[in-house]
Amino acid sequence: MPATVATVYTPFFLPMKRIVERVRRGFDRGGIVRLKGFPISVYCLREPEHVAQLFNHPEVRGRKYPAIMPRVKAVMGNGAYVLEGADDWKERRQKVQALFKRAEFLRWTNSGIPAVDQMLDSWHAHATSGAPFDSFKPLQLLITQIDLKMFFNLELPEQQLQRMQEDTHFVDLHFVHPSPLWLPLRNNIRFNRSISRLRSSFLGWIRERRAMASPPEDLLSHLLQLRHDSSGLPWTDEDILGEIFSIYFGASVMSTSLGWMVFLIASHPDVQRKMAEETEELLQGRALTAEDLGKLRYSQCVVKEALRLFPPSWGYPRFATEGMTIDGVQVPPRSLVIPMVYITQRDPRIWKDATAFRPERFDPESGEKVHPSAYLPFGSGPRTCLGAGLAPMIMQMILVKMFSRYQLAFTPRYANDPIAEFGFEIHPRDQIRVRITDAANGPIH
Repeated sequence: MPATVATVYTPFFLPMKRIVERVRRGFDRGGIVRLKGFPISVYCLREPEHVAQLFNHPEVRGRKYPAIMPRVKAVMGNGAYVLEGADDWKERRQKVQALFKRAEFLRWTNSGIPAVDQMLDSWHAHATSGAPFDSFKPLQLLITQIDLKMFFNLELPEQQLQRMQEDTHFVDLHFVHPSPLWLPLRNNIRFNRSISRLRSSFLGWIRERRAMASPPEDLLSHLLQLRHDSSGLPWTDEDILGEIFSIYFGASVMSTSLGWMVFLIASHPDVQRKMAEETEELLQGRALTAEDLGKLRYSQCVVKEALRLFPPSWGYPRFATEGMTIDGVQVPPRSLVIPMVYITQRDPRIWKDATAFRPERFDPESGEKVHPSAYLPFGSGPRTCLGAGLAPMIMQMILVKMFSRYQLAFTPRYANDPIAEFGFEIHPRDQIRVRITDAANGPIH
């Protein structure tokens, strides 16, 4: 028997949170949800077996549909994130991916440690005063600072960094919006101005780097050395800008994930205690390095569990150009197929205490096992996020240093919980306010 299909009507211009909620309710009636009200055919998946079929399909697993996200296309041009698929996308992906190796991950993570220490030093005033403060804003600024240092060897003055972070965050929040960018609406005008400023900055850095006699070895220099296979010509500034924006905006999502992690950990003192004890036992007062992170197993579980509850994206759409079959259901040609990762990773049929924050579930000794396609915070298949190995290391490093040095409290726990909003990512609507005190065992730098 084929899977049951539930049809849900939802106009595409509805807020994404309402669309996701309608899809979630649709799964109460069927294993696959078909959406009506979109300009193309859309099918949503929840079952891990169905998700695995999608990401194992040789033609569909690597294809996107750029027309469904015109704002992303307007920003990233022909970057690998946007391209539909086929040979042009494969060429770009392979060339950029060549630099995303574990040795680089360790080097990039270590390069971000001074910025983390600087932020945590500034938090001492909050610990002294005892007054609550918004932890999300400095985390956003920190990730922008780390991204620029890791990938482009840049250190910006505070005012310029702040402006760039504000532009980045605004664009992130408004990537998924139904209004055409040419409409003279207030948010559209600000979106275009933010992109214009970001483009101007990055193009200026690209041209400065081209003129350097001895450029540093980083992502930007790697991109400047690339040539097109077909013509042998070097990549143009626009070619490079498309890839830079693909990577830069993908990496900026770390600040949102970190915000949720701080909220979750600050709400669970027992998790903080275990993280601090594990770190102290390993380091014995010496400095943390990226090479230590693999030995801090509990904090790895913390990151994984937070990404289960709040993955970087609510879903990872793929485009079935020629159609496909999922569990006996015929998906017609030119259909968008969306694994609803956020729903799957909170499914009580799959996860014990599905909405609870329990890092221990990812301990190999816990005995808890789920289908491999039930946990895909960074997607799957050939278009898995380039930073799937890097981002967890960066976030783990920040959290380990933070909770070794401070104790954080998020109160009141329920009345003041941040509300999840769904757009390009899953971001908190409001501030993530915490109180901090110095760790009882003293700071570990």
